[in-house]
Amino acid sequence: MQGFIVLGLCDKKIKFRPNDWTERLVSSYTTNQKVRECVSIINVDGIKGIQIKECLTDVDPVLLNHILDFASMHNLVIKYINVKEQDESS
Repeated sequence: MQGFIVLGLCDKKIKFRPNDWTERLVSSYTTNQKVRECVSIINVDGIKGIQIKECLTDVDPVLLNHILDFASMHNLVIKYINVKEQDESS
């Protein structure tokens, strides 16, 4: 499954502030179980970020656009990745 991460790192390698930006950005949306399956807050080498699976395109395209617009507006790093799907049988 394809996806991407938005890292709290500006294009000049400066940590984005405020430190709780990830929680502020996704907290109001993650009450929906389907959104929680597509969006997660991560930490990569001390840099906070948001991991987004491609399923968000179908589940909540408004949130996807909101996150991408926010990242673009603040010049945050966006990395495209392969996201492993969790085994639903466990």
